[in-house]
Amino acid sequence: MTSRKAKPLGEILRQARTDKGLSLAEVEQATRIRGKYLTALEQGDYQTLPHLAYTKGFIQSYAELLEIDSQPLVERYQEELGQHQPQLGHPMGSISLGSTISPRKITLAVITLVVLMVVGYFFWQFSALTAPPKLQLSSPVKDEVLYGSLLTVKGQVDGGANVFINDTPILSDAQGNFESPIALQEGVNVIRVTAKNQLGKTSTITRNILARVPAADASTNLPAGTFDGVAVSIKIKDATTSVTVRSDGKQVFQGTMLPGTVQNFRATNKIIVSTSNAGATQLSVSNTLSAAVNLGAIGQLGQSRNNLEFARDTEFR
Repeated sequence: MTSRKAKPLGEILRQARTDKGLSLAEVEQATRIRGKYLTALEQGDYQTLPHLAYTKGFIQSYAELLEIDSQPLVERYQEELGQHQPQLGHPMGSISLGSTISPRKITLAVITLVVLMVVGYFFWQFSALTAPPKLQLSSPVKDEVLYGSLLTVKGQVDGGANVFINDTPILSDAQGNFESPIALQEGVNVIRVTAKNQLGKTSTITRNILARVPAADASTNLPAGTFDGVAVSIKIKDATTSVTVRSDGKQVFQGTMLPGTVQNFRATNKIIVSTSNAGATQLSVSNTLSAAVNLGAIGQLGQSRNNLEFARDTEFR
C-alpha cells in the first residue's frame, strides 16, 4: 500500500479534507485562502499559485485546519515544484524579498541610459541625413491654369536643406520656409522645385502651369520712343534665373524667371537690376534720351551681376 508521504501533495490534501467532511468552500472560509489557490494545490496546478513564500503559508494554514503536520507537506511541495518549470511570477509574488538596490546599480543604470540616449540621437541624426529631405509645396498645390505672368511658389523643407527652382537656388528661412515669385511665359511652364540636403539626397516636386499672359504683360509694353522716366524690359533666355529689381529705391521684384519670360518695369528716376545669370538676361531700355534700345545679354552665362543702374537721363546705344 502506498504511504501518505509518497502520494502527491494534492492527493494528500484532498484526502485529508474529505476525511474531515469539509468542502473547498468551508476550507476557504476557515483559512481565508482563495478557492482558486486551494483548487490549484489539490490539482497540482503550480502555475496558478503565487510566490513560494505565500504558497508555503497556504500549505501551513491548510495543514493546521486538517490537523496534519505541515512540514512534510511543504517539503513535498518543494520537491514537486522542482519538477515543473520555474514559476513566472504571480502578481502577488512579483517582489523579490532578497533584492536590493545599491548605489553602484543605480550608477550603472544611469550610465547605460545615457549611452542609449546618445547612440539613439546619433542614429536619428544619421537617418535624417541619409534620407531624402522632406519637401512640401503649398503653392501651387497642383497643376493649374493661371491668367497672368506671375506665380508665387511657396513651401517648406527640412532645416539645412537647400531649395532650387528649375536648378536655380532660392532662399529659405531658419524654419525651412521658402517663397519666391515666378515669372511665367505664355503656354505651359514646367516648375520643378528641388530640396537637397548636405549628403546630396534630393526630393523633387514638379508642377505644370498653363499661363495665359495678357497683352499688357508682353515685351512690347516697353515704350517705343523716349519718355519722361526710365523703363527696363527684362527677358530671360536659355536658363532659369534669379532676378531682383528696385524702382526708385523700392524693391518691386525679387524672384525667379523661367526661360522665355519677360518682365517690364518703370520708374521716375532710376531702376537697379541684379541677376544670377547675366548671360541669360537680356535687357531693353527706354528713357528721356533713349528709345527702346536693345542691350542684349549683360554678361556671360553663369555670371552674376548686381546693382546695374539705369537712370532717366543716361543715354544708351
